Amino acid sequence: MYSESEINKARKRVKQKKDFYKHLQSYLAVNIIFFFVAGWSWRFPAMFWGIGIVSHYFSIWGIPGSGKGSTEWEEKEVERELKKMKKHKTGSSSSSPDIDEKLELKQMDSRYKDSDFV
Repeated sequence: MYSESEINKARKRVKQKKDFYKHLQSYLAVNIIFFFVAGWSWRFPAMFWGIGIVSHYFSIWGIPGSGKGSTEWEEKEVERELKKMKKHKTGSSSSSPDIDEKLELKQMDSRYKDSDFV
Protein backbone atom coordinates (compact mmCIF):
# COMPACT_ATOMS: atom_id res chain seq x y z
CA MET A 1 0.00 0.00 0.00
CA TYR A 2 1.09 3.63 0.47
CA SER A 3 3.21 5.03 3.24
CA GLU A 4 1.89 7.67 5.62
CA SER A 5 4.14 10.36 4.14
CA GLU A 6 2.88 9.61 0.60
CA ILE A 7 -0.72 9.84 1.78
CA ASN A 8 -0.05 13.15 3.56
CA LYS A 9 1.71 14.54 0.50
CA ALA A 10 -1.21 13.52 -1.73
CA ARG A 11 -3.71 15.09 0.66
CA LYS A 12 -1.71 18.31 0.72
CA ARG A 13 -1.65 18.37 -3.09
CA VAL A 14 -5.41 17.77 -3.29
CA LYS A 15 -6.02 20.57 -0.79
CA GLN A 16 -3.91 22.95 -2.90
CA LYS A 17 -5.95 22.08 -5.99
CA LYS A 18 -9.22 22.45 -4.07
CA ASP A 19 -8.13 25.88 -2.80
CA PHE A 20 -7.30 26.96 -6.35
CA TYR A 21 -10.73 25.92 -7.63
CA LYS A 22 -12.39 27.84 -4.77
CA HIS A 23 -10.27 30.87 -5.63
CA LEU A 24 -11.24 30.63 -9.31
CA GLN A 25 -14.91 30.14 -8.44
CA SER A 26 -15.01 33.23 -6.23
CA TYR A 27 -13.14 35.24 -8.89
CA LEU A 28 -15.70 34.33 -11.54
CA ALA A 29 -18.72 34.91 -9.30
CA VAL A 30 -17.54 38.29 -8.00
CA ASN A 31 -16.51 39.52 -11.45
CA ILE A 32 -19.81 38.53 -13.04
CA ILE A 33 -21.73 40.35 -10.32
CA PHE A 34 -19.53 43.45 -10.48
CA PHE A 35 -19.71 43.51 -14.27
CA PHE A 36 -23.47 43.88 -14.08
CA VAL A 37 -23.34 46.32 -11.16
CA ALA A 38 -20.31 48.48 -11.96
CA GLY A 39 -19.83 47.87 -15.67
CA TRP A 40 -16.36 48.24 -17.13
CA SER A 41 -15.06 50.29 -14.22
CA TRP A 42 -14.31 47.00 -12.47
CA ARG A 43 -11.88 45.82 -15.17
CA PHE A 44 -8.65 46.98 -13.48
CA PRO A 45 -9.24 45.23 -10.13
CA ALA A 46 -10.43 42.18 -12.09
CA MET A 47 -7.25 42.25 -14.17
CA PHE A 48 -4.97 42.34 -11.12
CA TRP A 49 -7.01 39.66 -9.38
CA GLY A 50 -6.71 37.63 -12.60
CA ILE A 51 -2.92 37.96 -12.41
CA GLY A 52 -3.19 36.53 -8.89
CA ILE A 53 -5.28 33.63 -10.21
CA VAL A 54 -2.71 32.88 -12.91
CA SER A 55 0.17 32.94 -10.42
CA HIS A 56 -1.85 30.67 -8.10
CA TYR A 57 -2.29 28.26 -11.03
CA PHE A 58 1.45 28.29 -11.80
CA SER A 59 2.31 27.68 -8.16
CA ILE A 60 0.28 24.46 -8.22
CA TRP A 61 0.71 23.03 -11.72
CA GLY A 62 3.75 24.89 -13.00
CA ILE A 63 4.21 26.45 -16.42
CA PRO A 64 2.46 24.33 -19.07
CA GLY A 65 4.86 22.59 -21.42
CA SER A 66 7.98 23.26 -19.39
CA GLY A 67 7.54 20.50 -16.84
CA LYS A 68 8.66 22.84 -14.07
CA GLY A 69 6.41 22.63 -11.07
CA SER A 70 5.05 19.21 -11.98
CA THR A 71 5.27 16.37 -9.50
CA GLU A 72 7.86 14.56 -11.63
CA TRP A 73 10.05 17.68 -11.74
CA GLU A 74 9.62 18.17 -8.01
CA GLU A 75 10.70 14.60 -7.27
CA LYS A 76 13.76 14.96 -9.51
CA GLU A 77 14.74 18.20 -7.77
CA VAL A 78 14.34 16.65 -4.32
CA GLU A 79 16.51 13.72 -5.38
CA ARG A 80 19.10 16.11 -6.78
CA GLU A 81 19.21 18.14 -3.57
CA LEU A 82 19.54 14.97 -1.47
CA LYS A 83 22.49 13.87 -3.61
CA LYS A 84 24.13 17.30 -3.17
CA MET A 85 23.66 17.14 0.58
CA LYS A 86 25.09 13.63 0.74
CA LYS A 87 28.06 14.65 -1.41
CA HIS A 88 28.85 17.63 0.80
CA LYS A 89 28.48 15.57 3.93
CA THR A 90 30.76 12.72 2.83
CA GLY A 91 33.06 14.21 0.21
CA SER A 92 34.35 17.60 1.22
CA SER A 93 33.80 17.77 4.96
CA SER A 94 37.31 19.08 5.61
CA SER A 95 36.84 22.21 3.48
CA SER A 96 33.38 23.13 4.73
CA PRO A 97 32.67 23.85 8.39
CA ASP A 98 30.49 21.48 10.35
CA ILE A 99 26.93 22.68 10.94
CA ASP A 100 27.21 22.16 14.69
CA GLU A 101 30.55 23.95 14.91
CA LYS A 102 30.44 27.10 17.00
CA LEU A 103 31.71 30.35 15.55
CA GLU A 104 34.04 32.55 17.51
CA LEU A 105 33.53 36.29 17.67
CA LYS A 106 36.64 38.35 17.22
CA GLN A 107 37.29 41.54 19.12
CA MET A 108 36.49 44.55 16.99
CA ASP A 109 39.02 47.28 16.40
CA SER A 110 38.27 49.93 18.99
CA ARG A 111 39.26 53.17 17.33
CA TYR A 112 36.18 54.89 18.65
CA LYS A 113 34.93 55.44 22.18
CA ASP A 114 31.35 54.74 23.16
CA SER A 115 30.90 58.47 23.77
CA ASP A 116 31.63 59.18 20.08
CA PHE A 117 28.34 57.59 19.04
CA VAL A 118 25.02 59.38 19.22
